[in-house]
Amino acid sequence: MYQSERHNIHHWWYNTFKAYLRLVHETLMVRHRYTVGAENIPEYGDHFFITSNHQNTANDPLNIVFALPLRWHVCAMARANVFEVHPLITRFLHYIGLLPAYRFGWEGGEGLEHNFHSFDLVAARINGTAGPTLGDQISENVTTAATTPAPKGEGQGGAKGPSFPVIVFPEAGHTQGHWLDPFTTGTVRMAFHAAKAAGWQHDIKLLPTAHHYADYFDVRADFMWMVAPPISLQPYYAAYQEHPNSTMRTVTRQLRETIHSMMLDEGADDYDVKDFLRLSAFNPIAGNTSAPAVPLSEIESPRIKPPRPTPPRIYAYTRRQQWLYANLRDAVPLPERLAADKRFIDRLCSHDRYADIIRLGRQLMTAEQHYSITDLDIACPWSPLVIIGWAVVLIALLPLWIISLWPHAICYSVPPLLLKTDKMFRNSYRYILSVLVLYPLAAIITITAGIIMSITAETGITIAGGITVSYWLMAVVWVALWLPLGIFCHWHYQHQRRLWRAIRALRALRDNSITQLRQQLQQMLQTCHVLSE
Repeated sequence: MYQSERHNIHHWWYNTFKAYLRLVHETLMVRHRYTVGAENIPEYGDHFFITSNHQNTANDPLNIVFALPLRWHVCAMARANVFEVHPLITRFLHYIGLLPAYRFGWEGGEGLEHNFHSFDLVAARINGTAGPTLGDQISENVTTAATTPAPKGEGQGGAKGPSFPVIVFPEAGHTQGHWLDPFTTGTVRMAFHAAKAAGWQHDIKLLPTAHHYADYFDVRADFMWMVAPPISLQPYYAAYQEHPNSTMRTVTRQLRETIHSMMLDEGADDYDVKDFLRLSAFNPIAGNTSAPAVPLSEIESPRIKPPRPTPPRIYAYTRRQQWLYANLRDAVPLPERLAADKRFIDRLCSHDRYADIIRLGRQLMTAEQHYSITDLDIACPWSPLVIIGWAVVLIALLPLWIISLWPHAICYSVPPLLLKTDKMFRNSYRYILSVLVLYPLAAIITITAGIIMSITAETGITIAGGITVSYWLMAVVWVALWLPLGIFCHWHYQHQRRLWRAIRALRALRDNSITQLRQQLQQMLQTCHVLSE
């Protein structure tokens, strides 16, 4: 049964469900969100694809969707094998706007034939032609959907409807860190297919964007989404009809260069050591890429302020920031961290003593991992007095933290246990399982327990003023306070970890091998002009 999909997206409960997903994500998963270049996003209803680098699995499309207005309905391409888990899951995935993408490396040559149907579905979304509802278009399995002829309107000039942007990742798979894999021509091929389906009447655009995560694996981390001006395919229509393959390669190359210019690309070679050095105290956090970089120890009076074009500034960490931030890099806005990181990595990789730096960096990384500390814990150590002060604060707040563990400790720790291989799925598992299963289930258990206790107990709990509060009301209030309690729960846990790292850092400071490695590495980085102009 087919009908216009715009009826689904206007259901109040659909928008309510989307708002719930967004509220939990933006409160518990993201600390600060930065969107750079939002003025480059086309108007809703224009015909465009949203393209991006792909690093953090399901979090990548989610972060794009939640950066856009709530009323926007955005579709996305997803790996085809997730549509084969169960018919109900397949139906749900299509309902929320996901479409199967078949890749040669996963589904083989036979799977690629199914992409013709997916291309038709994408063309229908982009061109605004009528088609099946997101919930009704496939209810059995992906193979059936792929072999079923597209209904009239799926890119064949059917009735007009709303045009939906489609998220596509040209790498055709996610990376394992801050680097960019080669692009396939599939994204550009799909875009030209949509233009052809509309009789070359629509100006199909590719919107280049890039993600940057402060931390892939923890919650309450900073996130930045960068948007470049869209690439119009209309000037390429004639060339594509004459020379399709060379035209697709040209556009794909332009798309990749644009995305690459915005993001941090450390490269896959020696990635673990380069990322360790990037996150270490050897990386001067510069607010302006043209400003001279100096080691943190040489700066006495830094200023942490929102980025401005002038004057150039150098950031270090004040004593107050060293005490208050569990992760010192969080003291600097993420856009400025990205500028400093790109500059640091470019300089590190461009010098002839690169191999020596990597060798020393690997030794230092191994030594600090032995103590389970970070390099910033060594460079900015807590004094025993600060350690005692934070221990008193955390112990005083311990009862509230224990209360906040339900259900956040389960949602934080259980989903990663289901992860078998790919570490990049960790936060995606956390969010998806928590928001769809664990949080609703915990809310039902909590409220049910409150109702049962209210029925079996003669009275509730008496609070100040002699007011008696029933157990079911307390359960409802507890559930209503879960989001702020979740923020507190993670804050307390992060500072517990920081406290223990500070204690271990005192031991590491007595390790002469670490001190010598840091001195050798700093001298070598300065010699290579990584730390100075």
